[in-house]
Amino acid sequence: MTSDNLFTRLPQNTSRVMLDKMSYFVGLLSPCGGVLDLNVAAQELMGLTHDEALGKKLWELPLCPPERSALLRRDFFSVVKQQRNSNYEVALTRGDETPIFVDFCLRPLTDTQGRVNVVLAEGYEITGRKHLENELLEAQSRLHEAQAVARIGSWELELASSQVTWSPETFRLFHFDPSQGEPDYETHLSRHHPDDQPLVTAAIQDAIHHGIAYDLQLRIVLPSGELRWLQCLGRAVYGSTGELLKLVGTSQDITDWKRAELERERRERALTEVLDVMPHLAILVDPRGRVTYYNGHFYDFTGVARQRSILGVNWRLCLANDDLKLVINEVRSLPTRREPFEFEVRIRRHDGMLRWHLMRVVPIFGGGQEVERFIVTGTDISERRHQEEVLHRANTRLEVLANTDALTRVSNRHALDERLALEWEKAKREGSPLSAVLLDVDYFKSFNDTYGHICGDVILQQLGQLLLTNTRSSDLAARYGGEEFMILLPNTDAPAAARWAERLRSSIESRSWPNRAITASFGVTTWNAGILAVNQEVLTPAGLVNAADEALYRAKARRNCVCTSFYGETLESTTTSILGSSESATEQ
Repeated sequence: MTSDNLFTRLPQNTSRVMLDKMSYFVGLLSPCGGVLDLNVAAQELMGLTHDEALGKKLWELPLCPPERSALLRRDFFSVVKQQRNSNYEVALTRGDETPIFVDFCLRPLTDTQGRVNVVLAEGYEITGRKHLENELLEAQSRLHEAQAVARIGSWELELASSQVTWSPETFRLFHFDPSQGEPDYETHLSRHHPDDQPLVTAAIQDAIHHGIAYDLQLRIVLPSGELRWLQCLGRAVYGSTGELLKLVGTSQDITDWKRAELERERRERALTEVLDVMPHLAILVDPRGRVTYYNGHFYDFTGVARQRSILGVNWRLCLANDDLKLVINEVRSLPTRREPFEFEVRIRRHDGMLRWHLMRVVPIFGGGQEVERFIVTGTDISERRHQEEVLHRANTRLEVLANTDALTRVSNRHALDERLALEWEKAKREGSPLSAVLLDVDYFKSFNDTYGHICGDVILQQLGQLLLTNTRSSDLAARYGGEEFMILLPNTDAPAAARWAERLRSSIESRSWPNRAITASFGVTTWNAGILAVNQEVLTPAGLVNAADEALYRAKARRNCVCTSFYGETLESTTTSILGSSESATEQ
């Protein structure tokens, strides 16, 4: 195009208006690079007026950075000399020192003789577009870095053009050279393990023809012969009208994870093979209490059918009802357990019989020292439990025999001495009263002389039964010697002890006895640890017995009566009162 065509055929004011209306930058330059004219947009870009810009060389204008002036000058004269356009993107600086990007073009305009008499300079600001492109490049760079770190590659297949695009990490995963471009489908497929190639083909065909997404763990064989595992995902992408546009997918190297998983499976098989041949119950439980495995002996012992899924086994039905709460509490405690522990429980055998088992729970730790699961083993201890129960019953019987008077069935003197020491300490500790009652059968020697010792033994036996009937579970009735009995009444004050002794005295007196009537004399004493007494520290259990014996001695002087004393009030004596069927009196 000549300058005549562009400017001379239009009125000058018309061409001026056209230039100033343009939103992009326009300037007319002489063949030497001097500014002949600039539109308003160019003036605003440089921060110069029209007159300030006229005559200045293009490379001398303020928008041109100093380091680019020489390059711009050479480019300009090359355009004039070769009469060719020059177009490139350049970073410039506005008159207000704001950096911008410009799509810059120099176009030589010739006259009728073919000589360049004007150069048209045009500039389009592309700062916004350039920023978006840079952000896109940075995002792609970050994506590629993230894919490299995670060893995840991505790909796309445009179905209309059959164009395949791989990310750099995809090339690295499959060991292809990016400079050679994406491989064709057959070459790519050959990287997969021969046994997995049909899976890849079927998955891609289903995705293309039916839109079915896939998620596969596949093996690839590298040129070195190394085998690696990839997690391969793919899905279809549809347009707004429902047409299938492309397939997208990812491939992630999971070799380390897969090897660890295969190693766990190997260890799991080795463990279950050992547990399966054990002659004991064996169960694997996760930290949340969910059973993941039962061994063969469990199924054989309980008679539970082997399920395809262990979720079908209700272990609660295999337990004794009374033990269910215990086991549930132990299961709930698993998240906090880090040490082995044991408990005993009854498990129902296939024939319905309950058998005792010792359950031992051992935590198994993972790589991070967290509890991965628990091994629970159960050993049948029914025979041991039976022997322990037999031994316990025998020991209990021996203990009873060792502490029981063979004739009267009340406690013997040995049991009395032990119990008295315990009750004395308890009374001191709690500040409670302790009463002791000593009774003696009246005229028992003459009864034996008259009716014989066998009849006397019957009297003692019946008296022992009477004592057991009239004492509390916290009391102790013991044969003190011959026809004497002592009764310990813990937490019983003096009036209550006297009333109890009087009731027993009356009961003996009114009871029908073999051969002749029987009566008894009672000595009752009470020590109250809660009352401060003179020289309290010198008081002893033996002193309490002596006080009861002294009260009995006073009672026997009258026969068939109750004499009470208060142990510990003074060192010289005790206060004694006498109750009986015929009279009562008080002695000091």
